[in-house]
Amino acid sequence: MTDAERLRHACQENALADHVAILDEVGSTQDAAFDLARERGPTLVLARHQAAGRGRRGRPWHERPGLGLACTLALPTDRVDPVEISPRVAVACALAIERAGLPHARIKWPNDILDEAGRKLAGVLIEIRDAWALIGTGINVLHQSEDFAEELRDRSVSLAMRGVRVTPIDLAEHLVAELRRALDEPPERILAAWRARDALLETHQTFSISNRSVTGVVESIDPFREILVRTADGPKHLDARLASLDSTQDA
Repeated sequence: MTDAERLRHACQENALADHVAILDEVGSTQDAAFDLARERGPTLVLARHQAAGRGRRGRPWHERPGLGLACTLALPTDRVDPVEISPRVAVACALAIERAGLPHARIKWPNDILDEAGRKLAGVLIEIRDAWALIGTGINVLHQSEDFAEELRDRSVSLAMRGVRVTPIDLAEHLVAELRRALDEPPERILAAWRARDALLETHQTFSISNRSVTGVVESIDPFREILVRTADGPKHLDARLASLDSTQDA
């Protein structure tokens, strides 16, 4: 089967999307998936190269052609809960990476995926536009150290650098299957999977919430509800939907 046929079969088998598009180059898979979904319904877009890819907070996402998995799944918002979608997708991404062969992926709240050494493997971008949830995922697959920008080399890694032999299309098939499961799982199972992979547990962090900063040791994270931080003034309960990690720590 061709790559497109493989992904179309995976999406149909998992009842995830009606249409699949594999594009050589796009500005952003988020924009392409949104445009196609409005015409065709639920759509998965995979791009071999993003000329204007972006991450959370509008940061540019740089990608050399063919090295990584850059994809966006567009689903109507009546099929997903916008409040719960980010942690569900983070768990799905971590599980897909583990299925590909990495023993234990870690999740850095809110939705970055790291290896055991704390280097970034993947990122998730969730956007809600009109009646569509755009689930964007970028995973480092075939990169070598020199493929990353110099300032990112000490904190970025790929599956190939970890000895995992997998192609972006292989990984996309794993991701489709894990997304279907994660979107359907009860919250307690997602929470259990998250906590088994939590990269921030017992680390010293600064969070911003309601125009104030809270600094302390992370005691627990429930990504659906709250973050518990042990500060010098005692425990602080932060609303996980409103808090953000200090941008100087959020690589």
